[in-house]
Amino acid sequence: MWIKKYKMNIEKKTLSMIDKAAANFKINQVSEPIDLGKEKEMSNALKHAQREFEILEASWDKTDEDKKPIVLEFKDEILALVDKFGESGQSGGSAPFVAGAISTAIKHLCMFEIMSPLTGAEDEWTDISYIQGQPGSSVYQNKRDGAIFKDLNNKGQAQYLNAIIWQGPDEWDSFTGRVDGVHSALIIKEFPFRPKRFYIDVTRERNDTDPDRVSCGDGDYIYHIKDRSQLDQVRELYIIEEEEEK
Repeated sequence: MWIKKYKMNIEKKTLSMIDKAAANFKINQVSEPIDLGKEKEMSNALKHAQREFEILEASWDKTDEDKKPIVLEFKDEILALVDKFGESGQSGGSAPFVAGAISTAIKHLCMFEIMSPLTGAEDEWTDISYIQGQPGSSVYQNKRDGAIFKDLNNKGQAQYLNAIIWQGPDEWDSFTGRVDGVHSALIIKEFPFRPKRFYIDVTRERNDTDPDRVSCGDGDYIYHIKDRSQLDQVRELYIIEEEEEK
């Protein structure tokens, strides 16, 4: 008999402990149930962006489709990016820096520009020898920047086609090519490398006889480097072979 009573007491204590745990669980529960279908609150950045888009959409002349602001074509994508930015918790100090980094990255990628320096590694190059149509040709083009080439038959040195942009006296007068023995396409000194263009000033003179003259506007002209000291900055990144051979 005493064994039966002992067993009943254990069962009562066990049930009491379970009831107490259940009561504590109810007390510690969240007062309001979680609504899984509830939408998150919009960030201030997203609210601002949506408001500005609404104003922009209402401002343009709907009778002329050519006047439609270009950014409206990318509205959803821009709003998604702004929302991500707004949720990232940027401070007043970091926000301008981060926003600038994002906009710069987007510009580089849309213009097929690189985001990090070229390494010069073998997997960055693609063989375009077949395009040359010459037996024994071994020309490679950089996959990340199509303006960079290397020729294995020419010491394998890499060359950037737009290292120098010649700038004439007028804003519209800019071009690439050879001026005073210096070519726009120059050999890259070393990798890692980030392509950089240098704008070098040149003078323009009317000339109808020089073999290097170019046709421009109302006649033929010859160009000369205005200040050769501007080439010093170019030499920091590139080798100017044509000039050194003179």
